[in-house]
Amino acid sequence: MEAAPLNDAASAAEHLWRHTSLKGTAMKTLIVYAHPEPRSLNGSLKDLAVSTLEAAGHEVRVSDLYAMNWKAVVDAADFGEHATSPLQVVPSSGGAYDAGTLTPDVAAEQEKLLWADTVVFQFPMWWYTMPAILKGWVDRVFSYHFAYGVGVHDETRYGERFGEGTLQGRRAILSVTVGGPESHYTDRGINGPIEDLLFPIHHGILYYPGVEVLPPFVLYGTDKITGGDFEDAAKAWKERLLSLETTEPIAFRRQNFGDYEIPSLRLKEGLEVFRPARARLAAGDRRSRPCGPARVLIEPTGSACSLAGLVRGGRLRMLGEADMPPAGAAKADAIGETGRVTEEILLTTGTPTSPSRPTARPRSNSNRP
Repeated sequence: MEAAPLNDAASAAEHLWRHTSLKGTAMKTLIVYAHPEPRSLNGSLKDLAVSTLEAAGHEVRVSDLYAMNWKAVVDAADFGEHATSPLQVVPSSGGAYDAGTLTPDVAAEQEKLLWADTVVFQFPMWWYTMPAILKGWVDRVFSYHFAYGVGVHDETRYGERFGEGTLQGRRAILSVTVGGPESHYTDRGINGPIEDLLFPIHHGILYYPGVEVLPPFVLYGTDKITGGDFEDAAKAWKERLLSLETTEPIAFRRQNFGDYEIPSLRLKEGLEVFRPARARLAAGDRRSRPCGPARVLIEPTGSACSLAGLVRGGRLRMLGEADMPPAGAAKADAIGETGRVTEEILLTTGTPTSPSRPTARPRSNSNRP
């Protein structure tokens, strides 16, 4: 099925206007909140977001999914007469969206997204992801021809997505509560880096239709939080909220702007090793999308650390371009505040030169919260 062009509500002119006029003006903020208990920590963070933003002169709307009794499953009832038999969700969703006959609850949430220039998602991390009711909100609201299936496919473009799309020009931040301590969610932690766990949401759900994704606000150890802890957390959250307009987004690689081959969508050779013009390594770099198949091996000489963690924390100083190996070389050195690491980036078809050495984060076939 041919993808639909961007509609007027998401035109390039509007995208440019939103991007250049957001700073220093009143924001239109949508808060999508997913927790069953209004008196919970998540409920308190949601209320604080509303009061803080409104006091600063911004407009706020809230989608409280549990209070709304949000229907979390996609079925034929969502598409009415446009539902195929047997049901095929993609064409059914696109047909109903094009005809303006999606159910009123879905249409209302899409209208909120088009109204907003900033979206805050407030939720607890359950089983390494968002609660099912919030995932159901995404499944139903991000319909075909609205959030995906937009744009044209040709020799230079593969649809309007990953940096382009209906929601381009908007920003989003995840405010997430986690039960375990922060050490569990690091490069050597049992659960892996929190950035890895949130990547499917950041990149796969939000960046896909064009949303600029801000670094998340994450509270750890929330199962044992005290009153004093909450005061500190509330202060930090308020500071983040008041800086949403100026916070630099995670600069993922844009799909149609030269980094990826079309139509294979594989990262072009050489980009996974070093980008001299930016004096940065691509792997683990917040300012460019880390290439998927590449692996990073580390050799800590002080406290344990990873290149990705150093870059994400802003503590890494890269060596100058003259010190870098020629294109195609496998190794490059970097010096961070917490020690020296040697990163060995393997090309997408490569294999480790020293199989016995550990990767940056061992992976298993099972997850536990």
